[in-house]
Amino acid sequence: MRNTFILDEVSDIQATAYECANIQFNPMFSSFETVRDYCTLFLRNCVSFSYKNDLKLFAFLLPMEYVFEDFIYGFIDKEIDEIQATAQNTSTHLDKEKVFALKPDLLLQIDGRRVITDTKYKVVYADEKDLKNGISQSDIYQMLAYGVRFKINDIVLLYPDTVKQEALQQSSIIVRDEFTNDVEVNIKAFQVPVINRTLLNDYTMAENGTISDVFEETKLALIGRIREIYGKSDLF
Repeated sequence: MRNTFILDEVSDIQATAYECANIQFNPMFSSFETVRDYCTLFLRNCVSFSYKNDLKLFAFLLPMEYVFEDFIYGFIDKEIDEIQATAQNTSTHLDKEKVFALKPDLLLQIDGRRVITDTKYKVVYADEKDLKNGISQSDIYQMLAYGVRFKINDIVLLYPDTVKQEALQQSSIIVRDEFTNDVEVNIKAFQVPVINRTLLNDYTMAENGTISDVFEETKLALIGRIREIYGKSDLF
């Protein structure tokens, strides 16, 4: 709170990678060089694969399955007004004693229709010889449990696209549960665009604009894809 008060009159500015790279520190503030170098990398949308350079960096790992889940939830909540999203709903349990909670990543309300959505930070692939299309069998069991216990028939799995694969087709699986009066659980899997492919071929884009500008095209593509997935009347 105290720091917020002190910096209250300091205005925000949009920094560029070029500006960050040209910041110099005297020996008293040399510890900030690591922060500067990371800012430079992030603004250039780059990574460092070499330890033999002038950058002062440290290594850290991120649990990307949680990053992807939080990103999709935040994106839908902010950018898609017609979809109401709830994250990590824990109102339902697998067992009668309520020991094992079921927590689907997202519970979506769309025009009075409820759809369970689970994000999977995994690689799926299109292979005519593999009818599963790379979808894990354990994921299907998990989705079936969600559908039966939440009494929701429509379930969507969202996977990120990859550098090598920009797939727009969908995978569809229908599971009929004979123990619940032949209730059908419709599970569909989609890839969503989260990669700026233009940036992969032209790294100078990141140095000539803000991150918001650089990823504007990707943002619009993701908005369109999500609306396409959940807006089709014949989706399920």
